[in-house]
Amino acid sequence: MSYLPWRKLSSSSACSAAEEALVSDLSHAKLVLECLREIGIKVSIDDFGTGYSSLAQIKNLPADEVKIDRSFIMDLPGNRADAAIVRATIELGHSLGLEVLGEGVETQEALDWLTAQGCERAQGFLIARPMPAEGFSTWVRQYKASQVEAVDTKGVTFLHAAKKPAS
Repeated sequence: MSYLPWRKLSSSSACSAAEEALVSDLSHAKLVLECLREIGIKVSIDDFGTGYSSLAQIKNLPADEVKIDRSFIMDLPGNRADAAIVRATIELGHSLGLEVLGEGVETQEALDWLTAQGCERAQGFLIARPMPAEGFSTWVRQYKASQVEAVDTKGVTFLHAAKKPAS
């Protein structure tokens, strides 16, 4: 079914939507997300685990990725409760065919733990602090040079952080 007469965008286009915003009007959210995916935009469910949604609602959303909220990540790997929740969320995401991203990664230990659990992506201060657009290309060159690998998955290149890039 075609909703929009637009051409497909590049496979690196992405959109994040907070879990809470998606479930407030599930039928409208589903329609909008289907339209975005149809034109080639990757859809992420942001702040997963902090909203008031049920798993019955989440399973029907057309998404590509789930982002685990930083509140579950910041005390990894030491907090047993957070570790259990994150491990279960990674498994749930994969079982639903979603990629998983850990938000708020600030330590190498947390990144190593997430990687060992099968979490494909991470974001947070360990990897980079917010920066102006004009500094981004320089950061990417430095970051790629410091990495063990950059993986191309479905036409999108993901940088897997081995270590924080040299300043």
